[in-house]
Amino acid sequence: MWCPATGTVAEVPCRFNSYAMQFDSITSNSTYPASSGFLALAANDQIKWRNNMDSADCPFGRIGGGDALGWGCGNFYFSGSKGQHFQNFAVNSDDTGTVATSSSTTASVTFTTAFVLTPVCVLTPQTTGLTSWYLSAIGTTGFTVTVIPSGTYTFGYKCSGNPV
Repeated sequence: MWCPATGTVAEVPCRFNSYAMQFDSITSNSTYPASSGFLALAANDQIKWRNNMDSADCPFGRIGGGDALGWGCGNFYFSGSKGQHFQNFAVNSDDTGTVATSSSTTASVTFTTAFVLTPVCVLTPQTTGLTSWYLSAIGTTGFTVTVIPSGTYTFGYKCSGNPV
């Protein structure tokens, strides 16, 4: 695409220098694109790369009609090293948090968004003196932990699944 020294090409403001075109922003032509951001896409838009075999496109975008993002070509990796962490945007989110009994034998977590399939949840006791505990119920909408003996105990949890 040709870009004049200043101005607009196909409703996209751009600048040209000797090395590359520079765009101030790119907005999708689809219905209802995002209202802000450098790359403003609509709900069903995808970003695609060509695979290494040059045999298919690899899409990245919304999957399953929900708000989850997906990668359409095999494994998706995050490159990191010791000292780097995945960050949650909320305390006690559907995938990570704490749950506590309060002078009782059970405590429950209800997911904000139900999972399509029952997630895998791992709990770690964070209070001493607990002799026995187990997940007494787990489903697509939440889980319950049961403790013996009755008391006040805190657990950290991590759940992984498909909340679409």
